[in-house]
Amino acid sequence: MASAAMLGAGESYLNAFAIFLQGTAMQIGVLGTVPQLCGALSQIGIVGVMERVRSCRLVLVVLSVLQSMFWLLIAAIPWACGVRSSAVTVLILAVSGYHIVNGLIAPVWNSLIGDLVPVNVRGSFFGKRGKLVSLMTFISMFAAGQTLELFKSWSSTALGFFIIFAASFAVRVWSAYFLSKHADPSYRFSPGDRFTFADFLRRMPYSNFARFVLFISLLNLAVWLAAPYFSVYMLRDLGLSYTAFTFLGVTQILAQILTLQNWGFLVDRFGSKRILSFCAKGVSVVPLFWLFGSQIWYLSLVQALSGVVWAGYNLAIQTFLFDAVSPPKRARCVAYQATVNGVFVLIGSLLGAYLATHLENPIPFENWFWVPQSNYLMVFMVSGCVRALVTMGLLRIFREVRAVEEVKRRELIFRIAHVRPLAGLIFRPLTLIQGAVRRNREGHAEEE
Repeated sequence: MASAAMLGAGESYLNAFAIFLQGTAMQIGVLGTVPQLCGALSQIGIVGVMERVRSCRLVLVVLSVLQSMFWLLIAAIPWACGVRSSAVTVLILAVSGYHIVNGLIAPVWNSLIGDLVPVNVRGSFFGKRGKLVSLMTFISMFAAGQTLELFKSWSSTALGFFIIFAASFAVRVWSAYFLSKHADPSYRFSPGDRFTFADFLRRMPYSNFARFVLFISLLNLAVWLAAPYFSVYMLRDLGLSYTAFTFLGVTQILAQILTLQNWGFLVDRFGSKRILSFCAKGVSVVPLFWLFGSQIWYLSLVQALSGVVWAGYNLAIQTFLFDAVSPPKRARCVAYQATVNGVFVLIGSLLGAYLATHLENPIPFENWFWVPQSNYLMVFMVSGCVRALVTMGLLRIFREVRAVEEVKRRELIFRIAHVRPLAGLIFRPLTLIQGAVRRNREGHAEEE
């Protein structure tokens, strides 16, 4: 919960901070991807440390305290470097260090929690946990947004950012304290569980897990064509206040809070692959809705839909990883997955930056819909189309690894449509239309 507060108050506002520092579109793209790639590459090295130390808890506590220090460095940037684009370069370096430590934490945490949670309740457990994490993220993100808006009204935006990043430092130290009280089963492995990254790549045509990694990495390439630039579009092109920007962010998180637990039940019953397949299709269409309107009420609906499908998608990815990999290999596989994914994310973001800076608005969306003139809209469209191509072409390359209950697509949509209360608001109209079409066909059949 404490680390979730760090996510809401700190990580959620790094792009906004870069925009405040006068960062360019290319710098925003680099900020969104290069630090994550550094974090992904760092994960490979932590596996050897785990094999020597054998205490996941000790490693987590030390790394969490180290990670907290980067928030103090980030908070000091406006005073140390001024408010200019060169300061964004320092920000990128600081955030890269932060993500390197975060990358070292990820395999250790996944190994620890995977050993403690029983297989038959993973979906429910991570759904409930995700709900609590999203709630804390929601609260901290809202509080941070209001803090920034208040200090902006006092012409002290830099001080506002200092306060929310200092708070991120404090809650990360707090989370380290709680980790020191965590259960700590001994990390076990055998020499046969070791395999190199090159071995992992060579197995990709034959390994179910490696093919799963290929799918999510290619989809993330498509996602990150656009992901770093939604904040730029909202704050620069739409001119939203920090309050409106925060409102759209917390709307997405609220949708996750209201649906994560139900996604967990569906994952336990029907399997991670089935839910992943359904939600990947939703993830593909979300950026296309940004092309049709820029009103706050409309974008809040788009963000609500985004929160619902991303909640199910991320949960299914997490549970599939635990199901597909044996405990001794889990930390190594998490590290290799992050490395492949980080490379594809970097490629996607840099391609998105190139499109955003070199396209001359070839499609005049502003003439047809309620949107401003912006090159980012074209980037969102390209991202949505590439996501759809990856989803349609590659979902079949990996399979479910657990014995689960079969469910038809129509029944799954029906069950999702009745998830209370938000998913029903979004999906139930689809089932009502589908039901009306079916009754109409049955009526024609009876007449004949």
